[in-house]
Amino acid sequence: TDPEVAAVGRTAAELRAAGAAFETFTRQAADVDRNKCDDEREGFAALHVSTETGKILGATVVGHSAGDHLSEVTLCMQNGLTAADLAGTMHPYPTAAEVVRQAAQASVRAGIFRPSSQKLLHALSRPSEHVAWSAEGGIGVLQLTRPKALNACGADMARSIGEMVAREPADVVILRGGSEDSLRHFCAGGDVKAMALTLRDDPQAALPGLQLLHEYRAIESVHRRAATASPVLALADGVCMGFGLGLAYGARYRLVTERSLLAMPECAIGIPPDASFAFIATELPPGLGLAMAVTGQRLGSEEALRAGLATHFVPSDSLPDLEHALRTLRPADSPAGFAAADEAVREVLGRYTSKRPGAEGDNESDGFW
Repeated sequence: TDPEVAAVGRTAAELRAAGAAFETFTRQAADVDRNKCDDEREGFAALHVSTETGKILGATVVGHSAGDHLSEVTLCMQNGLTAADLAGTMHPYPTAAEVVRQAAQASVRAGIFRPSSQKLLHALSRPSEHVAWSAEGGIGVLQLTRPKALNACGADMARSIGEMVAREPADVVILRGGSEDSLRHFCAGGDVKAMALTLRDDPQAALPGLQLLHEYRAIESVHRRAATASPVLALADGVCMGFGLGLAYGARYRLVTERSLLAMPECAIGIPPDASFAFIATELPPGLGLAMAVTGQRLGSEEALRAGLATHFVPSDSLPDLEHALRTLRPADSPAGFAAADEAVREVLGRYTSKRPGAEGDNESDGFW
């Protein structure tokens, strides 16, 4: 037909007759880009989305090659994916395919404006009380201050980390966990407990999506700063897992102690590892990333160093002196460029890092894995 019409799943009438709880979201090509669409018939999409699960129950697409564009919706339905999953696909032109995506995004926005989501967004608009930034003499220190939870990060903490690392001025940035007088435990990952409790009360809560969003933004901020603006050091003493590992891996220098434990333990609760581990795994020895992802394998300091997850070993009793040396690296009125700051950091690390236990034959790592 002209325009082509394609449909999949159940119609709105069929869903109403079955007593299904759903909402219909529609978009037209003219709503997407009026400059490129002379006729709104060039693209029209209607998605019927379950209000209980967010899954797509049916769809109608009108436009050029509508049947081809509907294939994405069909795949989502066959694999039990949600409208939010479909909303993340990208199309460069305002054809029927782009309109399908826009309709899916409308369902996502509807969820965001639910009262429970608005309460969450309001909470996220404020700085987290568990993330502190201090700076002196050009040395910035980002401190995670939730030691009783091993610095497990909620969405508010991840958001504050990303914003502070991205915007606060400093020639060198130190990421640390523990408490003010102790470095024990860097970060145990994302706050899975908070997400589980939220989803138990509201299966359509926006918290999991916002948690991942701010985790990835925080990791990106650390990667970007470490690569272009300032040397970043992660003092990964104690537990460094999940989001904590992703955060630490973005640093230029990743310091471990004899107490360090690095892992991606998500598989134990039935979810695949996130926090940029798909990228991290590609830089590990063959097979190690897969083993960590599917078994939750924990690495100690020696294994982390050999695998490249860590760059330096520091005995835990030397950490206070190392941190003091880093914090007093240079006077505040003598700004340094990236190269100068990096050289100063290397000099301090050279004084305080040491050979790890069992380092004899260190260059012969064949068969270690």
